Amino acid sequence: MMSTFRASGKRHLLITGQKRIGKSTLCDLLLEQKPFAGLQSYACWGSRPTPDRIEMRDLVTGEVFPIGTPGQGRMEPIPEALDSHAAAILRKIPDGSDVMIDEVGYLESSCARYAKELERLFDRCTVIAALRKDHTPLLDRLRSRPDVFVWDLDLHQHPCQVGCVVMASGWSRRFSGENKLLLPVDGKPMIRHTLEKLAALPLERVTVVSRYEPVREMAAEYGFQALDNPLMLQSDTIRLGLAEMAEMDGCMLCVADQPYCTRESMEALLRLFRENPDRICRLSFRGQPGNPAIFPRALFAEISALTGDTGAREVIRRYPDRVMMLETADAEELHDIDHPEDLPGTSPAE
Repeated sequence: MMSTFRASGKRHLLITGQKRIGKSTLCDLLLEQKPFAGLQSYACWGSRPTPDRIEMRDLVTGEVFPIGTPGQGRMEPIPEALDSHAAAILRKIPDGSDVMIDEVGYLESSCARYAKELERLFDRCTVIAALRKDHTPLLDRLRSRPDVFVWDLDLHQHPCQVGCVVMASGWSRRFSGENKLLLPVDGKPMIRHTLEKLAALPLERVTVVSRYEPVREMAAEYGFQALDNPLMLQSDTIRLGLAEMAEMDGCMLCVADQPYCTRESMEALLRLFRENPDRICRLSFRGQPGNPAIFPRALFAEISALTGDTGAREVIRRYPDRVMMLETADAEELHDIDHPEDLPGTSPAE
């Protein structure tokens, strides 16, 4: 988790998930490991439920005080504790500090002064926090911050294990010898769009197969396995990658030149496969199939036996009754950048 967070380039880490899934346990482990680099100060702060109240503990001073008491069906906030006492403690944390909070929940949303200080903390400091899965204005604002990386434990605990092979060995012949995967798309190399999204998905393993050392180095930044590919054909790329997926229940085959395929679509495709682990699941738009696609382990041998430069389409054609397609919201998600004019900001005339 921490290697993926660091590779994302985001400033803050939010750990979320359903009740009793292990958010607080994970925070305890991170606290022991001192996850921040170059610490100047380590302000630590947490809230834990007891049988009759929710307490907040300042781990810097050791002070403990209640912030919630039993109400109608669930705990109710103690506004003066949060808006006065707790907000004052947040204000005292020096700018630039590294802060851990366990946990942020629904109590805080009804206490405006505390919520304001909490959001200011995200502007002033670096924060790792456990976040309740509730939807409140405060929690939704924190999740949607552009400098926040969200790690959802619900998505990362599943009995059906799925890996991914990223096919990044194309010759880019239409790009006059340039490696198109390193060309800028919206301010970053094309391949990085794909790597960033895969890093945020609940995949057990990601293997990037590429003949290009800069691509392999970039993959390693995200903690992905990177394999050199001296061979010529797309079937060779797939075979090399699938050899690393033997213990997986399924494998996503992902091309590297679809920078606009969204994390949400990939995540939905994973959910579809995990609900139907014997099927071939692939993205589509208005009934037209595209990439990526996820294959069950029962088909790995057939895919590995393919030859030629056409990917796994032949195996899909053999089993039309096993294919399930998931519609994307926009045709651009499935658009491959195959020609220089496909790059944003260019046109056929250029």
